[in-house]
Amino acid sequence: MVETRARGHAARLAAEAARARVPLVVAVGGDGTLNEVVNGLVPLREQYPVTVGALMTGRGCDACRNLGLARDPRRAARRLVEGRVAALDVGLARWPAGHRYFLGSAGAGFDAVVAERAGACGGRLIYLRAVLTSLLDYRPTETAVCLDGADAWAGPAASVVVCNGSSFGGGMRIAPRARPDDGLLDVVRLGALGRGPPRPPPT
Repeated sequence: MVETRARGHAARLAAEAARARVPLVVAVGGDGTLNEVVNGLVPLREQYPVTVGALMTGRGCDACRNLGLARDPRRAARRLVEGRVAALDVGLARWPAGHRYFLGSAGAGFDAVVAERAGACGGRLIYLRAVLTSLLDYRPTETAVCLDGADAWAGPAASVVVCNGSSFGGGMRIAPRARPDDGLLDVVRLGALGRGPPRPPPT
């Protein structure tokens, strides 16, 4: 057992475990900890295949809803020993400054502002409070969405969320039909929420 000491540490520890040929890496923590472990392992998956397990102890625990993980720690631990290995889709979000893999969802716009305000505390009530606070001063952005190589939509939008699972934000079912093992990503566009006029498109 190794305890994380800072943001990003779980990814480094997971990568070290993979290179040491550890067959099973278990993330103990919240959705963020599991995300870090995935980001540490996915880039190495061809050379060092590793199975990922999780004991979810966070407040939001969307991974439990999206991936069918047990919330009870004893039941989750039993599954790690007696359960089966399941193959899941992994999404990849790229932006000019970097990239990140995700199991649940990746959002741009209002979703990102709310996540930043909610911080690492998680939970539905904290997330809802961040949503309401953000609505007071958020302005939608002129957005263009391209799906599978074709223009799909353009106009003011508060947020675009790419979903590999149905739940985010501590239990909000933003994409009820999304499944983490169907080979597809569901895209949800939130309209012109907020009180101000739309922002110009980013340059």
